Amino acid sequence: MKQKPSKQVKVKIYKEYYQLSPKPTEKTIKDYYENIYFQQLKGSYEKTYSKDELLYFHNNNSIISSCLKKIFNEDIKKKSLLDLGSGEGWTLKYFHKAGCKVLGVDFSLHGISKFNKPMLKYFIESEILAFIDKCIAENKK
Repeated sequence: MKQKPSKQVKVKIYKEYYQLSPKPTEKTIKDYYENIYFQQLKGSYEKTYSKDELLYFHNNNSIISSCLKKIFNEDIKKKSLLDLGSGEGWTLKYFHKAGCKVLGVDFSLHGISKFNKPMLKYFIESEILAFIDKCIAENKK
């Protein structure tokens, strides 16, 4: 079987980030995450988590919460939290239980559907930069 020659990938370096060219299409990225990344357990997703791992997620969010309380100099209840790249929804769940208004955005709903399904009502499946561009265009805060 003859393989197609691969395209040369170019990297542009900006002050704070790198940009690859040509960029993968949104369909290519979606197919990768839905059909490979989550199914082959690449990255940090797991099939199940131990009690210690779940405690780690909770403690990590507790530290974030404490820092936010110091930054705002008040309780975080009734604050809003936008979680970009919300993954499995652990941060959404923690801050929702703490009384915050939450919204999570992630490229795929696979992780949150599996581990924190009740948080789906506070979740938008979207490519993050497209979501931000849409919010700016609609003048949403």
